[in-house]
Amino acid sequence: MPFTTEQVYHVAKLARLQITKQEMEGYYGQVPRIVEYVSNLQNIDMSNAVARAANTHSNVMRDDEITRQQGPRQREMLLACSPHRAGDYIAIPAIFD
Repeated sequence: MPFTTEQVYHVAKLARLQITKQEMEGYYGQVPRIVEYVSNLQNIDMSNAVARAANTHSNVMRDDEITRQQGPRQREMLLACSPHRAGDYIAIPAIFD
């Protein structure tokens, strides 16, 4: 199945890759092989495969408890350590467009 350069750029964008035109030429040849490999994985006979539990742990998280007094001084110390601040909050960069 042939891929267009726009489709390769689109896949790179989905993977959050910023690729140059030279890099795109390399990926352009790899994408059909990757798709073919995944297609071959779908053809594997799994009828004799033994089902295994993916997760045997019930809850490995601790209870969310306050262990000491939290006050305004501790909040200020935390905010002073953060690289970006928005009022009384730590500002972080957006991860969604």
